[in-house]
Amino acid sequence: MSHALGNHILVEFMGCDPHIMNDVASIERDMVGAAQKAGATVINSTFHHFSPYGVSGVVVIQESHLAIHTWPEYGYAAVDLFTCGEMDAWISFDFLKECFGAKNYSALEMKRGSVNLLTRNDFDLSSMREKAADRTNPGMYTRNVWFTDKDEDQALSLRFTGDVFYDVQSPFQRVRIIESYKYGKMLALDDMVMTTIKDEFHYHEMISHPAMFTHGNAKNILVIGGGDGGTVREILRHEGVEKVTMVEIDGEVINACKEHLPEIAAAFDDPKLELIVDDGIAFIANAAPQSYDLIIVDGSDPVGPAEGLFSVSFYTNCYNALKEGGILVA
Repeated sequence: MSHALGNHILVEFMGCDPHIMNDVASIERDMVGAAQKAGATVINSTFHHFSPYGVSGVVVIQESHLAIHTWPEYGYAAVDLFTCGEMDAWISFDFLKECFGAKNYSALEMKRGSVNLLTRNDFDLSSMREKAADRTNPGMYTRNVWFTDKDEDQALSLRFTGDVFYDVQSPFQRVRIIESYKYGKMLALDDMVMTTIKDEFHYHEMISHPAMFTHGNAKNILVIGGGDGGTVREILRHEGVEKVTMVEIDGEVINACKEHLPEIAAAFDDPKLELIVDDGIAFIANAAPQSYDLIIVDGSDPVGPAEGLFSVSFYTNCYNALKEGGILVA
């Protein structure tokens, strides 16, 4: 007979897959799976992704909890497996070791809450159990999985369902479509929020319509970037437009949005659109002088493939490609 209230295993997983260590949805799924594999009853899960990397989370189980923090840059995870009753936490340990691809590990097992050192308090269990029964549903549990986009001045955290609809590492960046509770499906590039279903219209309408109405007669338009398709969708609402050329460097962004964000990518099949998957910086450098009535640079932050969109030479080339009276928006 055990003389302790709980069993605690402190685990260090080393040599883990760094991509898994930075994937909050994957880690949440694995930690819940580890609890279920050992026969635990999952009550809820709360997991948070830190920017640029790292995940913390806890799975609360009826038998206690499983907790984790990861350091993807070291391929390392610190895990707590705390259980009460007959649950065998070593089953969870073996499951996680396999899921994380750990090449090495250490584990320290200890008993917690020695009954020889404790005095038991009496409670009226008849009323407590009736209330607790209303909160316990072994078939369901609450998920709290958080995605964070952070820079040196600000941070944005969105709670999402934990479901990842698209996750591809392109030659340029990691392209993901996930679903948030507040803003619906969301496009993230290298852990930066690019657009969401619920609020994308603010950006796409403002980057396109003021320039279109100001010009008044824009017929030939160039969009550099804008792989989600929202900007060309808004431009093509103007009947006087004859041609839109869109140059996007990353075809995976286009594929992801066509498949999972059709509301935004609605104009990709428009016959007035010429869609080119290529480097917009090189494209504009070779563009004929005075070719476009309007050029819109729909890029992201000055990192990765978009870094060159913030150079003097790039904007000089844009200026040269504009017709007399043309407009540049960036």
